[in-house]
Amino acid sequence: MKLSTSVKLASFLMLIVFLISSCHKHNVNPSDTCCDGVIKVLAKDSVGKPINDVQISLFKDTSQINSYTTGNDGIAIFKGICTGTYRVYLKRTGYQDINYCLAEHCNDTLSFDKTMLSPYHENDSCCNSMVKISVVDSKGNMLPGIILDLYKDNTKIAEFKTGDYGVYLLTNMCKGNYKVLLSGTNYKSLDFTFSLHCNEDLSFIETLIGADTQDSCCNGVANIVALDSKGNKLPNIAIYLYKNGTQIGCYYTGHDGYYSISKLCHAQYSISLSGTGYTSQDFTFIIKCNDTLNFTKTMIATHNQDSCCYGVIKGKVVDDKNTTVPSATIKLAQNGAILTHVLSDAHGYFIFTNICHGSYSLYLLKTGYTTTSYEVSMGCNDTIEVTEILPQTHSDTCCTAVLKIQAVDDSTGLPMNDVKVEICNNNNLIYSGYTGNDGWLSKEQLCAPLTYSVKLTFNGYNTSSITYQFAECNTESMIIRMKRP
Repeated sequence: MKLSTSVKLASFLMLIVFLISSCHKHNVNPSDTCCDGVIKVLAKDSVGKPINDVQISLFKDTSQINSYTTGNDGIAIFKGICTGTYRVYLKRTGYQDINYCLAEHCNDTLSFDKTMLSPYHENDSCCNSMVKISVVDSKGNMLPGIILDLYKDNTKIAEFKTGDYGVYLLTNMCKGNYKVLLSGTNYKSLDFTFSLHCNEDLSFIETLIGADTQDSCCNGVANIVALDSKGNKLPNIAIYLYKNGTQIGCYYTGHDGYYSISKLCHAQYSISLSGTGYTSQDFTFIIKCNDTLNFTKTMIATHNQDSCCYGVIKGKVVDDKNTTVPSATIKLAQNGAILTHVLSDAHGYFIFTNICHGSYSLYLLKTGYTTTSYEVSMGCNDTIEVTEILPQTHSDTCCTAVLKIQAVDDSTGLPMNDVKVEICNNNNLIYSGYTGNDGWLSKEQLCAPLTYSVKLTFNGYNTSSITYQFAECNTESMIIRMKRP
């Protein structure tokens, strides 16, 4: 029986499809019998939990073979891998990128577990805190795509975006003082601060107001003064602000024991005051439309009232030219252990209160100055006033330079967000971040005279690299045009 022309054609096409599918291996020579290798990659965080939404890409030489995004199991599997050397690249916003190489032998099955660290991760047992940030508008609707700039000790360390439900979860956070700056198109920027203790979990709900919206009842003020039982003003007392049971802010009293919380809307709030050596104090208040309320709170010491622990160390920080040094860090230590620290105010003044009798060390630190230490001996309830000299570092080096970079599409001239920017010095990576919605990224606290190499990468575009030398500490802006292959 003769076959019709259409049947012959169909059979021929099926044969072609079979041959193509049989040869569809990554970087495969159809005659190569060593192209059934498997590479399995598990992405996990520092506590061993799988990470979803990790982009895992496989490269051979300079060509990307394939790329997968992990699910809830954190796993990507590459099949049909031929003998050779490969590079695996893991990337996810909020984590440090991972690059590593591997060798695939004939039809090997290789498995790798990779731990991704957050960009603010430190080798510290107190780095397992979690902070949940929810962002809503004035009507309570969740806001996706809001940019969160995370700062620690006034240095920007990471940038994120809220997900589809207006939430971002910061994991593996270390203890310390942080600030978050929230910004989004058509919304007024908002920043807030918080302090993390060892492996503490916090949750915040922040409301962004429309750029053209005027909330007439959100200019309330709460002024707080913290005193000890003798009426001395207490610095460095933590002020935790709550609304509807959720912490919405954390602040610290200055050397004058004072802090003013502004931009409070008409609502009921709770405050918890706490400080080393004192019993916590909690109180609740209602801010009516644009009220200004004043609170003076007396903190009760946890030690015996008759003890010799009411000493005071106060002083002023100046440089070797007798010029006031603001924002210097002063650490109080005893027997080699740091007890507490404060910052000098705008006039260089600082104060430690409730100091017990004994011998102490004061450590003074600030960028651009030589770290200095002083010894102090306290008698029973002494008050000691000191002027501490913090010498400037006498060299031509400064570390206040700023580099601003904007990434734009070469063909359209439009700004590009989420472009990865890496800044290196002497082949050492010193910063990694992503451009914002306007295509800009700013890196502060660069030093001069130094030369930096900058690399910009974005999927679908050629990598752009530049070198810039800061001869002096100034602000330099540049536009980098990203080209497609």
